[in-house]
Amino acid sequence: MVDINLIYHDRPLNTWNRSDKKSRIDYMWVTKDLVPDTIYASTNKVHIFETDHSAVTVYFQIDDLFHTKQLFKKKKHNNNNLKVDYKKIDSQLWETYAEKIEKLLDKEKDIIDNVEISINNINRI
Repeated sequence: MVDINLIYHDRPLNTWNRSDKKSRIDYMWVTKDLVPDTIYASTNKVHIFETDHSAVTVYFQIDDLFHTKQLFKKKKHNNNNLKVDYKKIDSQLWETYAEKIEKLLDKEKDIIDNVEISINNINRI
């Protein structure tokens, strides 16, 4: 688990304030696999009711978040183990396999590059 405010702020704001004391006692914990899906985290004054606490808020990029969850559920329920008979694979099948893997790796590289660009843009804000 990751304290998400520490990802976006070197010194996160206090979340509890009384006239004589202040402290950061409220946190938003996020699993490491969800951190890349976050856009920003902040601590804000609560305006809809009286409290001596501030609201800890995290913003997620939800389109990827829900797609990933659905993909995970689909894979979980369709757990078909693939068994490969290597004796039946000839050089042409290996070549086809290598080409498909290369295409998949290229797509993953594009995704990673886009994430890095997004992170750099967010860091400039």
